[in-house]
Amino acid sequence: MKGFVLIIFICSIQWCSAQVGIRAYYNLSNHAVWSESLSQVSGLNEAGIHERSYHFGVDYWLRFPNLRWEFMPEISYEFSDNTITTTTGQNNYNLKLYGLQLNSHIYPFDFYGDCECPTFSKQGALLKKGFFTAVGGGLDYYSHDWQVQGALFEDNGTSLSLHVGVGLDVGISDLLTLTPIISYKWTPSMSWEGLSASHNLDLPTNPTSSGAWQQWRLGIRIGLRADYRK
Repeated sequence: MKGFVLIIFICSIQWCSAQVGIRAYYNLSNHAVWSESLSQVSGLNEAGIHERSYHFGVDYWLRFPNLRWEFMPEISYEFSDNTITTTTGQNNYNLKLYGLQLNSHIYPFDFYGDCECPTFSKQGALLKKGFFTAVGGGLDYYSHDWQVQGALFEDNGTSLSLHVGVGLDVGISDLLTLTPIISYKWTPSMSWEGLSASHNLDLPTNPTSSGAWQQWRLGIRIGLRADYRK
């Protein structure tokens, strides 16, 4: 959570003149290699790891003139914490990601529209003006720290990701838009070096526990147009 507070502080410098948004996602995640590795640990009552995570971010709104194709560069923070019970005690696993994301929203039903978005209040039909497809990518620095039977371990790295989804802008006022979003995020390669060694597993074919991380994300964006003037 400290990472999200830092994001807010950095971006507040331009808050009064920017068209900005705050994003929050609840993620259902799966990394098959990590879960398979942990399933081989004797005494584990559950094998799933980092199956739920929480993402927070702040973005800046840009668009093409006369086209409903919008871009929102974002700085983000995501975390997942797990405690797994074994026959010998509890193991703690923490994952943090600090990222730069590029989000783009394409409005297929109003692509050549002149909507003064991202906030448009009641200027037209909600579905036509507000529905969009989302496509984007990101670069994340991630950090693992975990504890196994009292011993502490750490690992970190970087990863690239892609995401696709759909959303709907709901204009509350000329200053405020709420946007529910559902998306799928795919990180083709994300490793966890030390996962197998810390549990005394012999995995010679994949010693870094590298594999794809897949996430279904349910989120909300709060759009604030602080530069609006009547």
